[in-house]
Amino acid sequence: MTVIHTLRGKSFVEVEDEFRIYMLEGKRVKDELPMGYILKRGELVLDASTDEQIGIGFRLPNAPEIVSMMEGIEATVINEEWFGDADSDLGEHVSAFCQIVDSVVSKFPGFQSFLSGLIGEMIFLKQVLENSSTDSAKQDWLTSWSGHTNTSRDFIGEKIAIEIKTTTETSSRHKMSNINQTSLKDTEGGKIEKLFLASISIDFETGDLTLPGVITEILELLPSSVDQDSFLSKIASYGGVSGPSYYHKTHSEFDAYLSNTFCINFVRIFDLGDSRLKIPRKDTFADMDHLEVSSLSFTVNLPDSVGSPPENPISVSDLTAGFSNLLK
Repeated sequence: MTVIHTLRGKSFVEVEDEFRIYMLEGKRVKDELPMGYILKRGELVLDASTDEQIGIGFRLPNAPEIVSMMEGIEATVINEEWFGDADSDLGEHVSAFCQIVDSVVSKFPGFQSFLSGLIGEMIFLKQVLENSSTDSAKQDWLTSWSGHTNTSRDFIGEKIAIEIKTTTETSSRHKMSNINQTSLKDTEGGKIEKLFLASISIDFETGDLTLPGVITEILELLPSSVDQDSFLSKIASYGGVSGPSYYHKTHSEFDAYLSNTFCINFVRIFDLGDSRLKIPRKDTFADMDHLEVSSLSFTVNLPDSVGSPPENPISVSDLTAGFSNLLK
């Protein structure tokens, strides 16, 4: 481990292997940290002699592009001696530092995929809530949302499941990570009656929508019986323990999210049980004894329409009107 910078005589920035480690030492620092990357990833720093909590440490990849983005804030922290126990502007300093770090995290590989995926699920959730006529129906859709957990489908009801796929392309072209995503029968929910794919196309080059804005609108649609903090906690868990996170009360004002504006090109709801869709399903490989079906991943490129009757894809309003009864 190599110490790169010190602050008040103590280690502030260190390099170990491929990581750049930051030590924010100060007894009051942790209390001021907004929920975000540092608090999620951080580990308590203890005084070696007393085991007293004296701060928090976290790591970022020691990549040149990250180092260049952090250099300015590192110099400011050192020159102005931030994070000391006598720091009268501690709250402002912690907030400024955290905003920089979360903006840097938005440059990590995988952030854009995380952002697009969460945007897609929130767009779908907002539209089904808008098209649900009763609080009971809204509650059923909220209960069915499982995209924030490690499941094979993003919305799972008693007899229905919906997989959400978001793309920045202008066609419904999507990567399917496993055969469960196109098959009525899976390893988690048994055999359901209806499986839909919500194909959502967004464009980051135009539009003025933001993830914080969409989530704020969802909060206004929630039934009064729904605990908003609990709902926001579910959103924060999207992406798992190793990925980025979106904490609405913190990140709704962060440039990393506000600057990623977008528009919605389309929302198409495909009935994947429709035999007119020529895509792989589990029964496609029923007689292939030497194939590990669970290892399959593939890309589908679904048409704008497979014709009617019945119409496929359908709209969100058609979905909520015709199939909400399958949620419970």
